[in-house]
Amino acid sequence: KVTGKTVAKFFDVVESYVDKTRKALHGKIDRFLNKIADNFNVDKEKLNEMKANLHNKVDSFFDNVNNTLDKLEGDSMSFIAGGTEQKEVEDGIAPAEEQPAETEPVDVVA
Repeated sequence: KVTGKTVAKFFDVVESYVDKTRKALHGKIDRFLNKIADNFNVDKEKLNEMKANLHNKVDSFFDNVNNTLDKLEGDSMSFIAGGTEQKEVEDGIAPAEEQPAETEPVDVVA
C-alpha cells in the first residue's frame, strides 16, 4: 500500500537528484567557459555576462522542474488522503465503466 510517507520519501529522493544535477551542470558550465576563455582569449567581462546568463537559464529550468515536482507531490498526497480506491484490473482489462464507448467504424479514404 502506498502511504504519504512513501510518496514523500520518493519525491525527496527525486528532488535530491535534481539538485545534484543542477549543481553539476553549473560546474560544467563554469569549467567549459573557463577553458574557452583560456584558449581563445575571450574578454573576461563578456565571459562573466555569458556565465551569468547561462546560470540564470539553468536555474529557471530547474526551478520549473522543482515546481512541477512539488505539484505532483501535492496531487499525490491529496489522492492518498482522499482515500480514492484503485479499481481492480484483471488481465490488463479495465472495468466496464472505464472501457471506451463503442463507436461506428470510420472509412479511411486514401
